[in-house]
Amino acid sequence: MIITLTYITFISLARVGTQLIQAIFTEAVRVTVSEWRANVTYEEVLEYLARPGDLGRELQPAIERELNSRGSSCAEVQAFAWAQPCLTLEGIFRPDDLPDTPIDFCPVPEAEGTVIARVTAIACLAAINSATVSYGSENGGDLFVNLVVFPPGRGKFTVKSADKMSGHTDGVTFPLRGCRDPLN
Repeated sequence: MIITLTYITFISLARVGTQLIQAIFTEAVRVTVSEWRANVTYEEVLEYLARPGDLGRELQPAIERELNSRGSSCAEVQAFAWAQPCLTLEGIFRPDDLPDTPIDFCPVPEAEGTVIARVTAIACLAAINSATVSYGSENGGDLFVNLVVFPPGRGKFTVKSADKMSGHTDGVTFPLRGCRDPLN
């Protein structure tokens, strides 16, 4: 499952299960990430982001507890999530403390808002029993990347960057859910 977080704060969702996802899961993740963040230093957060698997394993039990307190579970959310083509998690994080929008391709800016967005994405994936995946041949293997439109006058990259900025994975394909890739 591919989940994309943007500063617009959403990760599409059918109407069925909206209460489970929007009211219960979203709040459970938001509370868990907020409580976790209150107990670690900024430097520790950055260290955890370098180890997304460890971060997910640490946050998942706390999300499970939050869901249980709301009469749900990670298993219930997982069953719903994996039956959907994608999820929109509106308001899953509050984009406070964001830097100015970058005007050049660069690493994701290190700011509280971008850090919380990344932690939240990892927490969501862990809670639905999915995984974070990056490729060494794509953006240096970075799990999170910053996409921007280049300003005019920068040659062919300027023209290419002005195309639709939808999410993409260059040179990477995934089989459709439920289908096996015969070459993998």
